[in-house]
Amino acid sequence: MNKVILIAAILMLILKTETVFSKNLIFDVNNITVSSNINENYNKKNLLELAFKKGFRQFINKSLLSEDIEELSKVGLDQIKNLIFSYQIINEENVDNKNLLTINLKFDKEKFKNYLFLKNISYAEVSEISLILFPVLIYNDQVYLYSDNYFYNNWNTIKETNDENIEYNLILEDIEDLSYIVKNKNNLEFIDAKKLISDYEIKNYVFMIINKNQQGLNVYLKTFIENKNVNKNIKLSFNPSDEKTSYDNAIYDLKKEISQIIKSQNLISVNVPSFIDFYLKIENDSDFFNIQNIFNTIDMIENYSVLELNKDYVKIRIKYLGKIEKIKNKIILKGVSINIIDNEWRLKLN
Repeated sequence: MNKVILIAAILMLILKTETVFSKNLIFDVNNITVSSNINENYNKKNLLELAFKKGFRQFINKSLLSEDIEELSKVGLDQIKNLIFSYQIINEENVDNKNLLTINLKFDKEKFKNYLFLKNISYAEVSEISLILFPVLIYNDQVYLYSDNYFYNNWNTIKETNDENIEYNLILEDIEDLSYIVKNKNNLEFIDAKKLISDYEIKNYVFMIINKNQQGLNVYLKTFIENKNVNKNIKLSFNPSDEKTSYDNAIYDLKKEISQIIKSQNLISVNVPSFIDFYLKIENDSDFFNIQNIFNTIDMIENYSVLELNKDYVKIRIKYLGKIEKIKNKIILKGVSINIIDNEWRLKLN
């Protein structure tokens, strides 16, 4: 195929449709399992509706901030059904005197966005994220990092609804780190946590200082997520007569706080779309179709259209939601180089 044929193919695509919508992976909720006791009045419809409700809760838990989750948790079944695009029954069986139903659920992106627009609610586009976790426990003026630190030893055993896309990597034991922490135990809020993770490829981190006293747990979160520092003070209760439960509850609550921080860095405002023009140099016959496939996998991109094309390049305008730096990083992660020259965004496939 030469470039003349390629241009003709692109023109046919433009004539067929100017707008190509992305795949809405963020609006999918998979492997939703619900159950009911086996009895003569078993109703598959009721079990399916129960799965719709559970899937909706899972979706808003992973996509919305806590204050918005509380508001949307009151949404009725009829509204939930209206927001569903499709569902697929994955498994249906009877086990241990229970009816089990497992489905995959896809919400309608446009309906959901319009609904959030009316509620003035933003959603978070959160994909899988890895971060380094460094918990420091301080009690009776002693510093505990590894073996005697409940948070270090049990962090990944406590599951929280919103952490399924978060990979926590506990920092490895290091005598130099221990010495550095102990030396600065009275000023841990001011240490440069990046020095502690300089040998790791993962740049996102949570440095956590947990001060245990008679009143409870005072926690200071020092985070670097999505290229932004976010620090936060949190007070948690602690029952000395049931330390394990108190520690487990603290881990659960801290995971919720970290999830909240991550979502806050990935918010997309549905009522403020933006536009940007890209110039893609055509070096290979498949370049345009490859960039099209890349755009289709980025949920932040609402739609795109071809403004200009010739044998050397194609000019593409995209409509997107969210921050410009976020969309830039997502495109780069797909294997595309971006150079900004004279205010022109120039793409090149790697």
